[in-house]
Amino acid sequence: MGPIGVLILTAFGIVSITLATAIIVHKRRKNLVEMRVKTVERLCAYLLPGDKKGTMRQQLVADLHELTGHRFTDEEVLDYYLRIKGLQMVDLNTLNDPDTRRFLMEPTKIKLHYQEVVSFYEKYLNQPRVKGQSAI
Repeated sequence: MGPIGVLILTAFGIVSITLATAIIVHKRRKNLVEMRVKTVERLCAYLLPGDKKGTMRQQLVADLHELTGHRFTDEEVLDYYLRIKGLQMVDLNTLNDPDTRRFLMEPTKIKLHYQEVVSFYEKYLNQPRVKGQSAI
C-alpha cells in the first residue's frame, strides 16, 4: 500500500472517530437532560407538597421574579430555589439518588445581589420542615 492508501485510511479513521464521538456525546447529553427533568420534578414534588396543578410553583416563580426585579427567566429562578431550598431540606448523607445529589451540589445558574439573597433567606429558608414529610 502506497502513501495515498495510508492517507485515505487515516482520513477514514479520523472521520469514523469524530462521528462516533459526536453520537456518544449526543446520547449522553440527551440522557442528562432527561435526568435533569426527572430530578427537577422529584424535587418540586418534595419541596412543594400538594402542588398537583402547579399553582404553588407559579406563585413561587412570581414571588422570585418580584424579589429579583424580573432579571431572570422562570427556569433560572426555579433552579435557584430548588438548589438552595433543596440543600436545606434534603439530607445528602442519607440520599440514595446520585442524580439528585449531583443536581443539588452543582452551582446555581444565577447569582443574586446581596440584598436579594437576604430577602430570599428571610422569606424561604426560615420555613421549618413539615412534620411527617418523607425524604426523597
